[in-house]
Amino acid sequence: MTRTILGGCLDQSRTLITLELQLAAELTRLLDGLSIGAQFDVPLAADLCFTLERFLPRELVAQYPEWRGQALDGFFMASATKTGPGTAEFLGLCILMRDQRVTPFFVELELAGPERGAHERTLEAGPRGVHVRQLKLGEPGTGPLGISGPAVHSGAARKLLDRLPARLDSLEWTYALETPSQS
Repeated sequence: MTRTILGGCLDQSRTLITLELQLAAELTRLLDGLSIGAQFDVPLAADLCFTLERFLPRELVAQYPEWRGQALDGFFMASATKTGPGTAEFLGLCILMRDQRVTPFFVELELAGPERGAHERTLEAGPRGVHVRQLKLGEPGTGPLGISGPAVHSGAARKLLDRLPARLDSLEWTYALETPSQS
């Protein structure tokens, strides 16, 4: 089946909106009832991880065209923290689909309300979307996309994950996006 360019753009736009709404719903569910500063678990098989696999590469494409067609294949969380009424930070390792190696990532997500700055959302009212405040991914290396790391299920990957929180402020990120808060 052949698609027109316009049809492809519309499909991609719909997919991104759907991913954003799905991510917002999952983030709302995870943050509901937690106090600010609370840490929470995000298992490898959590819906949030599956959504991030598709959502984050699409966010990177706008500033880094080399991410077009790239994919992530899983997340191992070192930490997940509620940082505000509708915000959370996630730090860990993600799997690069292309070579099944892991690389560090950090993302700060903010729920978007019906008007700018309205972040007190409930599951009943439903989320409106997600704003990516910060996204950092990868340490410089010789692998695809100029980043590399240890094989996914290696002892070196486990050590990297365990040491990541202590290294956060000294990491040299290959890819970094930062946008102002919407609040």
